[in-house]
Amino acid sequence: MKQKYSFPLTLCTLTLTSLLYACNPRIDVRGNLIDPQDIAAAQSEKLSKNDILRRFGSPTNVATFSSERWYYVGGKTSSLAFFRPKLIDQQVVAVAFDKNGLVSKINVYRLEDGKIIDPVKRTTPTEGQELTFLQQLLGNLGKFTKP
Repeated sequence: MKQKYSFPLTLCTLTLTSLLYACNPRIDVRGNLIDPQDIAAAQSEKLSKNDILRRFGSPTNVATFSSERWYYVGGKTSSLAFFRPKLIDQQVVAVAFDKNGLVSKINVYRLEDGKIIDPVKRTTPTEGQELTFLQQLLGNLGKFTKP
């Protein structure tokens, strides 16, 4: 005997499945998260810039005033449905080179090392007057006449 599946039951199953799938957080990795074992190995060896390039890849940023400092920045976020993404993990690896182009120091900064800053909310005043929308719209009427 063949059983018929009803349309409402199928629709209900699909809806429930999609709702459960939407409840799983989406994990996004941005930038370059370097494995701690690779960092430890690089710290124990005397590596050149080319060795670091092969092992870690291209740096995210090179120091502005000196090319002897490279930065690898990466982060991991979790987002659920329409909510704002939450930062789970963040890593900044700063690689310093000596004059010979060999690694002299590697610093690793994690999410806990970050500091919250409060930007200044001051504004610079501008000269002139503030006009309303209507004043701007009607302000030039009658100013320009033909000779």
